[in-house]
Amino acid sequence: MALQSNDRVLWLCLGVTLFFAVRGIAAELHRVRELTSIKKGEKDDQVIGEGTEDVSRSSVSSRLKDLPTYTALVNCLCNFLPEHKEEENNGNNSGSPILPKTRPQGERKALNTLDIILRENIPAALEAGVISRWLSRYPFPCVTQDESKRADVVLLTKTMYTDDSVMSSIISTLSSHQEGINQLRKYGLMGSRMEEHTRSIYDDGGGDYDDDGEEDDSDSSSDIWMVGGEDTAGLLPWTGGRRRQEGTAEEQALRRRRREAMVFSEGGRPLGRDDIIQPVQNTEDEELDAELEQLADEVDQELREEQLEAERQEQPRRSWPMWPF
Repeated sequence: MALQSNDRVLWLCLGVTLFFAVRGIAAELHRVRELTSIKKGEKDDQVIGEGTEDVSRSSVSSRLKDLPTYTALVNCLCNFLPEHKEEENNGNNSGSPILPKTRPQGERKALNTLDIILRENIPAALEAGVISRWLSRYPFPCVTQDESKRADVVLLTKTMYTDDSVMSSIISTLSSHQEGINQLRKYGLMGSRMEEHTRSIYDDGGGDYDDDGEEDDSDSSSDIWMVGGEDTAGLLPWTGGRRRQEGTAEEQALRRRRREAMVFSEGGRPLGRDDIIQPVQNTEDEELDAELEQLADEVDQELREEQLEAERQEQPRRSWPMWPF
């Protein structure tokens, strides 16, 4: 009898435990279903929150485009200029003509910020003095070593973009705006013999720069821009036709020798006059050229005479009327 009573108590405890376990599991599953359910009210609130965040971002970005923001950023960059004086006095022996040997960490952050917001409002940045107050006084290594290289700053930032990508991007953005180009030329950072200036002089609205009746494409020119080599880099595409039609025979021979010149460069730096090797002209070559030119003139003269003779023979003979006497 004692064993049967103990079994009953055991089964009773197991039943009660199983009952509460089943109820607890069911309640937890119901709670999980409520937590994972998507309510329409929460979705509407989320959409409203995202819209408010977008509006706040646009308002912040619009406030960053105004003149005081650019003025404060230019003032910050100007405050870093005195920290480059020690570098100028000690001399800069770095390999890059546009990247200073040392750059303050604060200036790096300011340059990155300017690169981001500059394209949003270039006229405001120019009015704040990004060129007149800061860029014109920036100690580029090529300028500190040789003041005559100041006009090559824009060209160097294009040819050596990887040396200082942030500064090159800033100057490229400024040079994409007409007022920026004017200020870069005004403060001597861009040479006056750039494409925009020359095109404004020679372009008459037709786009035909060599008077051949066809519209020319400036991108098809194979000439290369060389720093300090304006007299040896060939002819610009929009002035080539006019230049070829002018000048004496000596000037044409000089241009021919320049076209025949060889250019050697090890790479890693812009081309200069020292990289150009002119062909050697001796007396025999000059005499041979003269004989060839004389022979060509004689051949042309003979061809013209033969052509005139053929035209005379083709003309019908004039018939004379017979008058009665």
